[in-house]
Order: sequence, then C-alpha cells, then structure tokens
Amino acid sequence: MPPPLDVTRNYVGHGVDTINAHISNRTIANSVSYLLPILEILPADFTFLDVGCGPASITIDIAKRYPSATILGVDGSPAVISQARDAAQKANVHNIRFAVGDALDLAPTASDPGFELIKGSCDVA
Repeated sequence: MPPPLDVTRNYVGHGVDTINAHISNRTIANSVSYLLPILEILPADFTFLDVGCGPASITIDIAKRYPSATILGVDGSPAVISQARDAAQKANVHNIRFAVGDALDLAPTASDPGFELIKGSCDVA
C-alpha cells in the first residue's frame, strides 16, 4: 500500500508545517465569530462536526468553552490529525475526538447519528 498523500501540500502547495504555523492560533473570536450567536442558543450537550479542522485550534477553543458538547474534528491529513490530538491532550479537553476523513464520505454511524452544528473550513477540497 502506498504511503498516505500529504493532501494539504497537494491542495494548497505548502506542507503541513508551513500551513500550521499560520493557523495554529485561530480561535472562535478571531476566526469564526459568526458562530458565537449560534453556539449560545444550542443545548449545552450539542454535537459539533468540524470538517477540515486542521491543527484544531478553533475546534479545541469550542471544546474548552462548551465542555458538555460532543465534538468531532475531521481532516484529510493523518499528520494534521496527529497534531490536533496532541494539541487537545495538551489543552486537557476530553469532549473532542479526531478522525482522518474525507468531507465527501462522512456517513453517519451509530456513534455519530448527526450533528447540531457543522463547520467546514474554507480550504476543504
């Protein structure tokens, strides 16, 4: 089996490390503030899917602000998902998990029957 492709490099022309250096400090407030009014009206135990989560700085910020939520971050790059998992562990958030996945193939499962909120990154291919 061939090694996994660096989908980030294929899509934007830069490697994961270069991209992450620019986006690892994103938060709800400085990057997706339009979500704040929506997040405030959801039930405390809402479910959230972040497609194209990257290194998960926004995803982790949401997990910290809403500890009763169930959060799934998905990205096409195994290297980025590994970084996201490390960052979540370092941030000590436990209501978040990550998966390598394709935005076009996110079939619901028994453990993920649906989501109240889905955010897609602008760089999802």
